Amino acid sequence: MTFDLLEVGHDRELPESVAASDLYRMVRFAANDAIGWTNDLYSLPKDCAVGDSDHLTAVLREARRGSWGEAASKAARMIHEATADFLTACGDLRTMRDFYEVTDTEWEVVEESLEDLALWISGSLHWHQETPRYRLRPETGWFGMRPQP
Repeated sequence: MTFDLLEVGHDRELPESVAASDLYRMVRFAANDAIGWTNDLYSLPKDCAVGDSDHLTAVLREARRGSWGEAASKAARMIHEATADFLTACGDLRTMRDFYEVTDTEWEVVEESLEDLALWISGSLHWHQETPRYRLRPETGWFGMRPQP
């Protein structure tokens, strides 16, 4: 997973007892869902324009036989739920700290990881709100920047 780069970037590894735990996996899965589904929702106009149906909103639309708007609303709710699941899993992990038998220094690495994942979720949302990558530019007919030949 890309999240492993957080440890490389900080040159610190999570304690194995935490990294291998079901609770920490739940934290990562929820973060991954929130980030990936945010991309799927924001890239919808571009994906539809190029005929790409390999994203959450298209799957929801097809599965529910509904409209794009209904599928997008469901995707937005799922992102909200994944973010809430992330926060809950972080809280649960913190509650179970003593179970992992880690030092204060090792727990600092865990806290740093949780903060980094939270920043990744919020940073991804902010980036998707600001980037021109998924905005159709009527004057060029391209999304974002036009590729150079």
